[in-house]
Amino acid sequence: MLPIEEAIAATLAEAGAGPWFGAAEVVAVPGQQSAAFNAQLASTVAVSALLLAMTPAGLVLADPNFRGAIGDALRIPAAFLSDLAEPISQAVQAIAIPPSRPTVTTPPPSILAPPDTGRTDVVERPGRIEITMPLRIGTAYVGELTAGIGPENMVDLSRDRLLVLLEPLASRATLDKLRAMGETLTLADLQALGLGGVYDPALLEITIDLPVNDQQLRTIELSSELEAPTGRVERPARFSAWLTWRTALDYVHAGGSTGLARPVFDLTGAARVMGGVVVEVEAFVDTSLAAADMFRRRATRFVYDQPERARRWVLGDIRPDVRGFQSSPDMAGLSVTRSFGMLEPGRNIRPRGQGTFSLSQPGSVQFFVNGRPVRQMDLQPGRYDVRNFPFAAGQNNVQVVVEDPTGRRELFSYNRFFDQQLLEPGLAEYNLAVGIAAPFGNGQQDYRTDQFIATGYYRRGVTDSLTLGINGQANMNGGMVGAEALWSPALGVVSAQAAVSNFDGRTGWAAQLNYQWQSPTEEGPRQTFAASVEAVSPYFDSIGNANEFPTIGPGSVNPRAVDVSLAYSRQFGDRTVLNADAGYVVGREGGQSGARARLGFSRRLDRVSNLSVEAQYDQLDRRGNNYGVFLTYSRRLGAGQFFRASHDANQERSRLSYQRNPSRGYGGYSVAADVERAPGETSLNGSVFRTFNRLETNLSHRATFDETTGEVSNQRTSLRLAGAVAYADGAVAVGRPIYDSFAIVTRHSTLRGAQVLVDPTPDGGSQSRTDRLGPALVSEVSSYSRRNLPIEVEGADPGYDLGSGSFDLRAPYRAGYRLVVGSDYSVSLIGTLLDRDLQPVALLAGRAIDLSDPDHAPIELFTNRAGRFSAQGLRPGRWRIELGDGPLVYEFDVPEGETFIRLAQPLAPIGSGR
Repeated sequence: MLPIEEAIAATLAEAGAGPWFGAAEVVAVPGQQSAAFNAQLASTVAVSALLLAMTPAGLVLADPNFRGAIGDALRIPAAFLSDLAEPISQAVQAIAIPPSRPTVTTPPPSILAPPDTGRTDVVERPGRIEITMPLRIGTAYVGELTAGIGPENMVDLSRDRLLVLLEPLASRATLDKLRAMGETLTLADLQALGLGGVYDPALLEITIDLPVNDQQLRTIELSSELEAPTGRVERPARFSAWLTWRTALDYVHAGGSTGLARPVFDLTGAARVMGGVVVEVEAFVDTSLAAADMFRRRATRFVYDQPERARRWVLGDIRPDVRGFQSSPDMAGLSVTRSFGMLEPGRNIRPRGQGTFSLSQPGSVQFFVNGRPVRQMDLQPGRYDVRNFPFAAGQNNVQVVVEDPTGRRELFSYNRFFDQQLLEPGLAEYNLAVGIAAPFGNGQQDYRTDQFIATGYYRRGVTDSLTLGINGQANMNGGMVGAEALWSPALGVVSAQAAVSNFDGRTGWAAQLNYQWQSPTEEGPRQTFAASVEAVSPYFDSIGNANEFPTIGPGSVNPRAVDVSLAYSRQFGDRTVLNADAGYVVGREGGQSGARARLGFSRRLDRVSNLSVEAQYDQLDRRGNNYGVFLTYSRRLGAGQFFRASHDANQERSRLSYQRNPSRGYGGYSVAADVERAPGETSLNGSVFRTFNRLETNLSHRATFDETTGEVSNQRTSLRLAGAVAYADGAVAVGRPIYDSFAIVTRHSTLRGAQVLVDPTPDGGSQSRTDRLGPALVSEVSSYSRRNLPIEVEGADPGYDLGSGSFDLRAPYRAGYRLVVGSDYSVSLIGTLLDRDLQPVALLAGRAIDLSDPDHAPIELFTNRAGRFSAQGLRPGRWRIELGDGPLVYEFDVPEGETFIRLAQPLAPIGSGR
């Protein structure tokens, strides 16, 4: 068990948590140790020192009062935590439908029966012989069985072998009837069971019938969740760390203290050590403060993932996820979360729908979702359960069209409303966090060991259309318990949540009901409708962000009692959209009551311009003007360039703006400029954002002109810079900010002065590249998602072999990679091979073996009709070629300093006398 696991397990054991917390098996992945490690040690120490400087947090977690509080929180019903030890359910055996048009036979290849091993039941009958013959259901081949053939074609067969063949196909009731019969069966026995049974002496085969109602329900998956691998997945570094920095440099021309302002720095970093434990840190440096107060640590936490269970453990400074009427507190403690979005982002956990149909004879089946063809396939007779439809958010119409060989068509159809918050039946997501309050004060956290906090939620898919959940929170002043439900009938989505709280002896409640509907995309104009009502009692509250007492305060009440809202949108043709919403708030004890309404109209004038008009009414507008009109005109000026003009009649504010987006993802720049006029003042703003290979920059200028005094009241120029320094198994690189995982791409010594481009673009750009500052840093790598990094090399020697030319990653959380482009095995060779008669060897396959490293994978090669061959991926040294089954054996030397070799003379096999 890892040290972090031992610490967590010890805390839970002391708290009486029970044996549900199991230590995960962790496999350490060996990394590559750089030969230049000592030379780079100074850089490594610099990164580690910055990380360690921010790490001394969470010592308060060892406080006895805190650990006792954890014990109190963990003594909750075991049913709520049953999913902690429950592995993620696996999908049923299914027929995966590839993108092309497939044909699925019966039985599917994945469940073909093993070969017949002969009869185990002995039948003695004069003139009887045993023959192994095929068994068919209709025209479909099932497998081989050994049958006894006697006089007058009397047939007997083994019951056990027949059960093996029918196990994947027949229903449970049919199989039970077979098991209840004798060890040896005759065709008359099969006919008595309704299975028919015919022996064809000419074809030497047995055919039986399996009625549709006696067949198993077979599953067809219309879409696959599995990610097809694109190559060998690289291993992450054994130890990696990174630090991202951001700074702001401001020069104040007018307004406040003029001159150059002291810079501030925002620091975030992480280190991933052996066993997959991640240390995360967040800090802030304000150079305008005294030296003792300049550095502020904001958070430190340890993270350990169990991706096979979609589970994450966090120990330290946390802000837990919340649901319903919960509030998210700043706290220090321990949390456990199951989140498929974080740890299995490629998995579809939403209901995928299903429907059942039967085929009495072979037929062609087409699947449609919202009028769009999804799959077409040919199926054998049987009962089929179709699931995993590619639903879109909103109303979905599903149709299955079955056509038999005679052309007769049957239609299976139903409607399903889909919402992204629904969970697949049987899947659950949850979060549980226990600890102490740690609110921010003076730029850093204030750990309050006497203020215990517990918060959590649990959601589970019950059916395809129903997901239920519970949630709760508690601190030293009381607690709150809530429930939620999400229901998706055929006509929309209904969500409801309710909660009851008791803080400082005051009890309250809150409830919310929402309804959403969206028209099918293939039926008429697109329309959406939503309605919501929320009611809150006078004394309802959650634990609040202050973590000390209910947020409404002693003696006070919630000023808002009821809030009702309606919203509707409709599309007219291809150019016009109408939006409308309205609502009413009921206040209490000083809270105001009032109505609000908005009506918006948007029309696309031509291919590049759009006009929108919006009218608003709000009785609760504190600015005194309840009515307003907002006009916007936008126009696309060219590729990535936009102009926008707007006017707010309520605020008497007008704005003209221009924006230019980057023409390419890396190395491009964006420009934004606007002028705004409000009563008494005019403002000018402009900014330029540019990404470089090692840096992100943003230069902006803002000026405000006071029309009353005729002077510039405020003017400021700001420069924002951001970058990162990273370390992975001996390699150090600097580059743009890192947000999750990263990769350091270095070049092999055989590439000499060549430049490596990572993820090159057609216009000559790239995401990252090597240069005089060293290796390339790829900073945008998301965890638990596949990422392919194409590689291009400029200035490599002719014939240099790069291998696959890309790296395939699937990074764990906050992982780092050290990737080396090129290798010793980079030589390409062309030559001619002769046989023992010194004639060209035509059209033979062989392999080249590195004699200095026989364990290295052989290189495959083959000859053409003239005996010519080519081999890539060689290195300097002695090599052997083995050709054909004979084999013919050749040996040759690859000299140093060459990347492309053309053999001047043909090679003759060893022992040929040449």
